[in-house]
Amino acid sequence: MITGLINSYKAISRLISALIIAVLQPVLAAESVQKLEIQNTNVSVQFESVDQVQAEQEKLKALIENAPPAYQDKVMSAPELLEAITTEAEEVAEGFQSYFVETRANYTDSKTNESESRKTGDLGLRFEYLYETANFGDVKIQAQTSQQANNKQQAGLSFEQDDADTSITLLNSNLYLTPSLAADSALGDISSELTDALRRSSRFSLGVDTVRGARTRLRGEKFDLRLGSGELGDLRGSPYSGYQQTDGRLSWIGASHQLAEHFVIGAQVNQLDQFKKSELANQKVNSVALALSYDADDTNDKKLRATLVQSQKKTSDQQDKTAQGAYLEGSFRVGRFSHDFGAYRVTPDLYFGENLLNSDKQGSYWRLTRDGSQLNFSTGLSLEENKFQEKDSDQHSKTLGLDGSLRYRIDRNHSYGGSLRLQQTRYDSAEEKDQRSLYAYAYYELINADWGRSRFSATVHRNEKIVSNDVAATGDEFEWEQDWLNNSNKVLSTQPELITRLGLAHDRSADETRTYPTAGITGRYWPNSDWSLSSSLRYSSSSGKLSSSQGLAGSLASEYTLTPGLSVGASLNLNQAKVELDQNGVNEAQTSRSNDKSAQMYLRWEGSRGREHSVIGKRTAGSAGTGSLIGFVFFDKNQDGERQADETGVPEVEVYLDGGYSVRTDRNGYYEFMRVATGEHTLNLNLDTVPLPWSVKEEGVSVEVSLRGQATANLALTKGAD
Repeated sequence: MITGLINSYKAISRLISALIIAVLQPVLAAESVQKLEIQNTNVSVQFESVDQVQAEQEKLKALIENAPPAYQDKVMSAPELLEAITTEAEEVAEGFQSYFVETRANYTDSKTNESESRKTGDLGLRFEYLYETANFGDVKIQAQTSQQANNKQQAGLSFEQDDADTSITLLNSNLYLTPSLAADSALGDISSELTDALRRSSRFSLGVDTVRGARTRLRGEKFDLRLGSGELGDLRGSPYSGYQQTDGRLSWIGASHQLAEHFVIGAQVNQLDQFKKSELANQKVNSVALALSYDADDTNDKKLRATLVQSQKKTSDQQDKTAQGAYLEGSFRVGRFSHDFGAYRVTPDLYFGENLLNSDKQGSYWRLTRDGSQLNFSTGLSLEENKFQEKDSDQHSKTLGLDGSLRYRIDRNHSYGGSLRLQQTRYDSAEEKDQRSLYAYAYYELINADWGRSRFSATVHRNEKIVSNDVAATGDEFEWEQDWLNNSNKVLSTQPELITRLGLAHDRSADETRTYPTAGITGRYWPNSDWSLSSSLRYSSSSGKLSSSQGLAGSLASEYTLTPGLSVGASLNLNQAKVELDQNGVNEAQTSRSNDKSAQMYLRWEGSRGREHSVIGKRTAGSAGTGSLIGFVFFDKNQDGERQADETGVPEVEVYLDGGYSVRTDRNGYYEFMRVATGEHTLNLNLDTVPLPWSVKEEGVSVEVSLRGQATANLALTKGAD
């Protein structure tokens, strides 16, 4: 029965289909594209005839239109996330603001000889506030003050009666007047400036001075204009430098301009009034310098600069005294070999500002340098004739100097090298004996996967004046240096470091022969991410003359982060050699051996809010957060690029971060950048603040700063380097 019903249903369906086809066939046959419309009061329907291909295309189109939407990843990339974070920060405040407050307490026990001992205490406070705006540049306030107590006159410590050593500065930088013209200004305790065309080279320096006044710089793509004025002074005091006024007022104006593609001309005028640091009081000194330089493109690597300097002193009795100086210097490269050369001549009493330039001298120099992946070496020759009255005696002299350094890498794990300095001074008078000195250093280095880096070295001293407050040194040293972790020569954050040194010294200074052992240790360690420990110590016999330090010398330091933004630290410094820079001239710095022992504690509080319009250092794309960067600027006597405990730090040297942010080293050569953007950065030195004849081998040092990490970069100064 069921089968019959199904058959009946199929028959009826076929009949209905046949009737529909029969009704519509005439209309479809008349015109295949003609449309049939069936309408009533409620519905309107259209039918359109299509062939088989069109029908398949319509099906495909319908499938595409009705397909579900594709999956979309809602997770933001690192740059998008960083942009979202900084956008939210911008909503909190219009500009980036940061603050920094630090207080330090210092205690020193100084003993210069058997009969004199002095104990001093210092208490200081340092403050810094930075406000970065989008339209008015960066505004920064820096202030520091310290007060000293001593027992020089009585048994107990008491604060000095004079005023505290205080320094305050207001800076406004990166103020763009037009898209291509920016202004940088400063008010307070600042330093004088030199226009770009007159900046220091390897042997030529006009020097800068500390003043209390104001300065402004305008910089564009092809010109540089600097002007300022202020009362002369020195930065002295501990634990923070404070301004102490001296005699005289300095004013300056200088400009540089790019004449053509490779030529730059520059000039500067300095005027000094009421100057009393010479034989006659109340002098007026006018100085002018003019320079023309040629700098070819990187392919030719050819440079040449001619500089003329003239000064005129007007004494209280209205007498004029004029002096001149001429400097010619240049460099060129042929393949891997670069040549640097120069010549100069200076008449007596040549000043620029308050700086007494090399007076009544003439000389020349030449240096050859080869750079390569396997072999690097440099050698230099200099000749100088001094006609001036040296050390209050009318003794003309000629000095011949020869220096060189070499490094040869045998393979990846083996290398050797060294450095050499020879100097001979001949006096015209028979009363003065000729002076000859020699310093030679040689080493062999190997790297083992299990033991780390080993270095074996030998050092020779012959009549070398290592420090100014002791006899010339003569003797030999042998040393084994072991870097157990083989990462100490890298700039790393939160990476442990351990270097040990064992040696033997054969000292024949002052006609007294002594043989004694030497030892040293350098290390740093992080017990956890908030606590750091570091040390750099050297030991030698108390009567040794072959080093700038005697006995146990160096430093121990520790820092602990109590909470984010609040940290406490302490350090112990033992017998570190002192460096005194000549405040009245650009002569060589004087290093003296010290018998000081000092302890220091500090408490630091810092924070920030808002979005950085110009972060401290260049921001690396895709990175967020900040870290810190510390280090020393030091005299690298053996030219190995690494700082030993007896290699002294250099004070008051200006260190640049990415060319736009700067700090000055303290009395131990230490510098510090806080809140540095994570990523790679470049460190440079302002050579006008480096004492002659010391300089740097490399123009810039690269350093990597990690998130909340502390990177270390020690910057080496070598004699004769360019």
